[in-house]
Amino acid sequence: MSMTQNIVPFSKEAENYILGSILIDETVANDVCGVLNENDFHLPENQKIYRVIKTLYLDRKDITIINIIEGLKSIGEYKDFTQSYLFELADSVPTVANVESYVTVIREKSIARDLFYKSQDISSKILKGEVPISDLLAETEKDVKVIANRQSVGNMESISLGMDKVFSMIEENRQKAGQLIGWDTGYDKLNEYTLGFQPGELIVLAARPGVGKSAFALNVARKMASNTGANIAFFSLEMSTEQLIMRLLSTASNVPLSAIRKGELSDDDSTKLLGGRIMLDSLNIYLDVTASTNVDDLKVQCRKLRREGKLDFIVIDYLQLLSVHKTVKENGREKSQSLNMSEYDKITYITRNLKLLALELNIPILALSQLSRNPEKGNIKGKKEPQLSDLRGSGSIEQDADIVLFLYADNPQERGDRVVTLDVAKNRQGETGKIPLFFRAACTIFENYKG
Repeated sequence: MSMTQNIVPFSKEAENYILGSILIDETVANDVCGVLNENDFHLPENQKIYRVIKTLYLDRKDITIINIIEGLKSIGEYKDFTQSYLFELADSVPTVANVESYVTVIREKSIARDLFYKSQDISSKILKGEVPISDLLAETEKDVKVIANRQSVGNMESISLGMDKVFSMIEENRQKAGQLIGWDTGYDKLNEYTLGFQPGELIVLAARPGVGKSAFALNVARKMASNTGANIAFFSLEMSTEQLIMRLLSTASNVPLSAIRKGELSDDDSTKLLGGRIMLDSLNIYLDVTASTNVDDLKVQCRKLRREGKLDFIVIDYLQLLSVHKTVKENGREKSQSLNMSEYDKITYITRNLKLLALELNIPILALSQLSRNPEKGNIKGKKEPQLSDLRGSGSIEQDADIVLFLYADNPQERGDRVVTLDVAKNRQGETGKIPLFFRAACTIFENYKG
């Protein structure tokens, strides 16, 4: 036995117990073969025996010592000591009552070995210095996540257990007596349709340029943070941090954005701005200052915030400006390089990754998106209302999104105060419909329409 084999995590007792239990009661295979794989066993002889056992199980053949011996012979793994070893395994098990506990031990040891080997691989790559550190970090995070997910792989639950969970959720929601079960968006009718933005949801807000999708997203972020204390990460690929803060100050203080930008402030405006600052300083809104367009960089930042307990909601402005990158080494230096993908494939990759990120972190993500020019031309009936088919870039936006919101105005050229429509065009868990909102252009504020 090698030195590595002496130090890696494994349990000979657990491995022998499981194999011996199957040999004396082949029905035990029903509880084992759907959970354990060959590589979950560490000892080479046990791996080979389990491989044959699982083949017999899947082929619905009797799992007997004779059939195992024949199976080992057919793959060239039968040794002189094999028969006596199989009998020893069977004789070593006093009862099969503890199978579940030993299966858990084997899986935990297998996961620990994967982590052990991965850490060795990382150490080797660090010392060699051949892999860019950003690539190594991304690879490590991905591999560790795969290893962590192994804890739940292969598990299924009965409908009765799932029913218990659903009724617990129903009772919990009933106790809220009409309150929202998700995050408060700050807009009454939108809350009514969605019951608040739910954990794990990908919400897409789409509009033509100039309609106000960035302003509306900032309004939602500010209202949610103010009303609920939510921790919000706002990624803007269009505006600098300073521009975002100016807009937030305008909405929070009710001072026109143009006055803030020019510095043309009255004493009253200055007082209002100070009040707006005090209010905004109390909110848990995090603005991305790196301006990276790489979707993988965004995921790393969000996971870090979530681990630190500082993330409940993500806003991304906007989808089509995100990119898919890889890191290459050029002249001894790391260089980020965009992957050569079609627009369709890129958007498909991005929306799928954002949906998976929402599920992984168990938080809602609001992603802004461009629309094609079709709404400006009008549909068959002459109306200029956006359709799901107008989402720009890929059909995956509609497919991956739980909720699709369209923001549009009857007169797109109008730039002053106006009524705009927020169309809940898709809602996987609820109703769809159109919501009128009033837009106060000077301060970029969207309000519940009361007309």
